[in-house]
Amino acid sequence: TIHISLTMDYTFGNGGVMRSITGYRKFDSFGTDDSERLAVDIADATFGDIDLRIFSQEFQYVSPDDQPLSYVVGLYFYDQRLDDTFRVGGGFFTPNPLFRVSTANSLIKVLHAAAFANLTWRVADDWEVQAGLRLLYEDQSMTGIRTGNFFGPNRPFNQVGVSDTDWVGRLSLRYNPNSDTSLFVTANRGYKGFGLN
Repeated sequence: TIHISLTMDYTFGNGGVMRSITGYRKFDSFGTDDSERLAVDIADATFGDIDLRIFSQEFQYVSPDDQPLSYVVGLYFYDQRLDDTFRVGGGFFTPNPLFRVSTANSLIKVLHAAAFANLTWRVADDWEVQAGLRLLYEDQSMTGIRTGNFFGPNRPFNQVGVSDTDWVGRLSLRYNPNSDTSLFVTANRGYKGFGLN
């Protein structure tokens, strides 16, 4: 597994901060499974080969926090690529030995983009209102191909794609009677995206 992250800040003269957050992750996995769970390999076995790569980029502007109204606005981008190869074959004494494996390969891509804003309004020393809004777009696609006799005749998977736009939000009222106590009420709107497998 490789994971790289980079955060860069630039502070303006008024105290506001422009921030860039970049991330990259690469994950590789290969596994085997002896399906019949016996010491002698007489039945089919399965193999998995996964290559996952993720890139993300976020830009933020953080306003000065010494004013009654402070806020964070920004843009977010996420790109994911999952290449998954699944192989099926039997032991060397079976009709489907390992050197004649059947293969199913799929490629799943996810693209996500969003614009967001969060603000805090200090109405008084012990009262504040917090609000947040996020507008999002997501696109997912999956393509693949099957080879070998185990899965039937060689054929491509049905290509599947889905995209969506939506929004999430939050509104909160907070009361801080002292430094040890905080009382608040919050309303949220969430989002559950699609999934391809």
